[in-house]
Amino acid sequence: MEALSAIRSMEDWGQATQRIDYHFGTDEVRRRIDRRPAYTLGDGTSGQRHIASMTGPASGHQL
Repeated sequence: MEALSAIRSMEDWGQATQRIDYHFGTDEVRRRIDRRPAYTLGDGTSGQRHIASMTGPASGHQL
């Protein structure tokens, strides 16, 4: 809940989910995350409308 409570933007969402994945993930998951490039939103894209749709257990995991 701590990681999700401070989400105000899509960038915050990405950082929070990465922290959660690191916490609960295996060593293999952490290595895969480490290889990912940083994600940035393009100009003019706030992403705010997508946050609500991403808060459910879409990945099959409940927090």
